[in-house]
Amino acid sequence: MKVNVYIFLVLCTFVLHALPVMAIDFPGRKNPKYGTVQTIEINRLYNDYLENKVTLIDVRSLLEYETIHIKGAFHVSMAEQTFESELGKVVRDNPGKKTAFY
Repeated sequence: MKVNVYIFLVLCTFVLHALPVMAIDFPGRKNPKYGTVQTIEINRLYNDYLENKVTLIDVRSLLEYETIHIKGAFHVSMAEQTFESELGKVVRDNPGKKTAFY
C-alpha cells in the first residue's frame, strides 16, 4: 500500500510540474498557420465569460457536447462540413463579443 501511495505522489508531482511547461511549449502556438490566432489567459477568459463579453464555441462532437459543456456555450462541430457557415452565424448573432473555442 505504501508503494502505491508513493508512486501516486511521484506521478502527481511530475504532472503538476510538467503541465505549465507543456502548455507554454505547445507546438501549435509557434505554427505560422495560426499566427493570427490570439491566445487568452484563463483568468481573463473567465472574467470575460462572467461579464458576458465572450462567445464560447464548443467544437467537440455532439455526443461530447451533450454529455457536458460550459453553460451558454454554442456547439459548432469542427468535424461537420457546415462548420464555417455555422460559426459565421454564431459570430454574427453575437456582435461585439470575443470568440473563444474549446
